Amino acid sequence: MRVALFLSDRSGRVVTRRVNEPDHARQLDRAGAAEGFDFSETSLGTNGLGTAMEERTALFVRGAEHVNEALHSLACAGAPICDPVTGRVIGSLSLAAPLDSSDQTMLAIARQAARQVEASIAEAATSGGLSSLIAEFVGASPRVPVIALSRSGLMSSTGALPLVSAGTHVVLWDQLVAHDWSDPHVAVTVAGQQGIARRLRGRAGDDVYIIEVETAPHGEVGNPTRSSSVDGLAATTEQLSRLLNHASRTCGTVTIHGPPGSGKGYLAVRWLRARDGRQPTVVAAPEGREPHVRARIHRLLTEGASVVVRNVDDLNDDDRGWLTTVLESAASPRAGMLVLTVSIGRGPAAIRALVSSRGRDLAIPALAHTPERVLSITQEIAQARNLSVPPVVLQTLLRWPWPSDVCELASTLHAAADASRDGALTLLALPPDMRAQARQLYGIAASEYRTIDVALRAAGGNRSLAAESLGIGRTTLYRKMRQYGLDGTGTLSA
Repeated sequence: MRVALFLSDRSGRVVTRRVNEPDHARQLDRAGAAEGFDFSETSLGTNGLGTAMEERTALFVRGAEHVNEALHSLACAGAPICDPVTGRVIGSLSLAAPLDSSDQTMLAIARQAARQVEASIAEAATSGGLSSLIAEFVGASPRVPVIALSRSGLMSSTGALPLVSAGTHVVLWDQLVAHDWSDPHVAVTVAGQQGIARRLRGRAGDDVYIIEVETAPHGEVGNPTRSSSVDGLAATTEQLSRLLNHASRTCGTVTIHGPPGSGKGYLAVRWLRARDGRQPTVVAAPEGREPHVRARIHRLLTEGASVVVRNVDDLNDDDRGWLTTVLESAASPRAGMLVLTVSIGRGPAAIRALVSSRGRDLAIPALAHTPERVLSITQEIAQARNLSVPPVVLQTLLRWPWPSDVCELASTLHAAADASRDGALTLLALPPDMRAQARQLYGIAASEYRTIDVALRAAGGNRSLAAESLGIGRTTLYRKMRQYGLDGTGTLSA
């Protein structure tokens, strides 16, 4: 049997060809099946090398099943080659024989050969770059949690497992690669814990980052100063709740400051419900001008019930009297918990001064400055709506400025969930200006997006014609459309 062996890299370019008969070599040369040629599915359509990588499985392509007519005289059995550590497809292997002398045994041989290549890569890695990464990871202080990140994934020591989630890589990666690394050690925050990151230089684009997380003493919840703030990645709901618990042990009044729409009232209600086991009473501050409302607040507090007074910044100087009465009602030893919410920078100075003179303050930073809060809220809503959130969508959400803070994020996610199909949020379901920003950020992906968009529009939205013009399979086109949130011209057909 005249059989040639091909090996491609992850881009689909043929890096090695082995053939033992000159006639067969010339036949392959005429078909463009030689070293240096691009056999990716995007460039050449269905073929043994490129399609095996796209579908991540071994397959047999015979004669006219090849999109390229020059390959119709061949039968090709291809199998993907995957990184033994990350699982990423890093290349493919294919056996090619004349159509009239091929058989299905080629597929089994190709599959087995690909597994042998993967085993060789794993064995070689033990004395190469991977071994140094593992040595660095294992050699980090065993007394602290350790996290290692590469472009393709994340490793965690047992002690760091409670700190990582599906979105940890998304949150940290952009920060680490954007840093100038003029200092070899960089302070980071992981799930509210402080850590020190260092970079291991690898091949271009293959740098690895090791993070050693500092462990706080048991029971420590933050700096016991009069005013507590939550910075950077620490601003998760759980962190905020711990700070509120700490503040509530020293006084009966806590004021939550934050930008408009930052979820101050939601946080207060959620915390008090978990603390007291029952729903607190919520009152909008301007309602307190009514005598019966003032009397009700006083009665509830003196009976030991918790009260949330929202939008204190909407009061005016004439309201100082009743606000003082409310604060005094919460000051008695047996009084319930009083939580005030105030938008930063708003309201009369006299009201702000009165509030600041009583109780404890908790400042919530803007959502755009706390990416882990974005991640936490996104995961919470996605779980409630039974949806998955691809990394490309998470990246987009984390990079958006969120001028209306938590309210904007929640409304965006619920609208996207309503518009999503197949159980996954896509870029298509996000607002147009958000999608536009995302496409500007993704470099090569943006070029691919534009190419597919042009093909879809040229085909009048017909996916089959667009896939044919691009030289890729319909399955591949559908996957990429979901990835980029494309809808063609809005008149898509099968």
